[in-house]
Amino acid sequence: MSAQNEPPAVAVARAHVEAWGRHDFDTARSMLAPDVRVRVTTTAPYPPDTDLTGADKYMEGLHAYAEPIVPGSVNVLASTGELARVNIDDGDIFLGEFASGAICSVQSSFVTVGNYPGIEVRVYGSEGAAIARLIEEFGSCETLKVARPDDVEFREVQVPESYYPPGGSPRESWRTLYYANLTANFASEVLGEIAGNEGNFHDGLWVQEVVNAVEISHHERRWVGLPLQTERP
Repeated sequence: MSAQNEPPAVAVARAHVEAWGRHDFDTARSMLAPDVRVRVTTTAPYPPDTDLTGADKYMEGLHAYAEPIVPGSVNVLASTGELARVNIDDGDIFLGEFASGAICSVQSSFVTVGNYPGIEVRVYGSEGAAIARLIEEFGSCETLKVARPDDVEFREVQVPESYYPPGGSPRESWRTLYYANLTANFASEVLGEIAGNEGNFHDGLWVQEVVNAVEISHHERRWVGLPLQTERP
């Protein structure tokens, strides 16, 4: 729908977003009702659910979320004023083969039942197996279970304290045990306090390359090798 034919509510919403994107907070606030109410919920561990009333409270969040946004960089792709179908990757799976000959399957989804989305890794080998779950459940945000070839069931083992930050434990929330420590770890590397961190830009680039390879494999219906440079002429 073109901007000229937008319903009034959609036009106001668009102008509000565009003003926010320019960091023009006075204009953005002028479009709010005094008793505006915002309710936001998510299945992810972060950010926390939001339920607030009033323009002042609303603008506090608007200021905070606008800080990392480059003024003028927000681009409204579409506005309809009605429900519309949107394709999202709410569930996917791919197969991989390592240089050693080992195979893997990777599955991801934001559709969960019973708990928050988390991470589960299962490794099976000739000499044993391990299951690591990084998810908040039963008062713990991570568990590790292992088994040997002669075991008939997995047994839980404790993660050594040396793997946690000072005072940390698996009984903490994700918000402090993972996110806060990743942020502190990144800041420490930037300040030169440590030589490396738990996840750097190279790791992020490598993950993106894997995602790109999976997308190419899906569209071209073939195996794709990594690194992707080996795929080019």
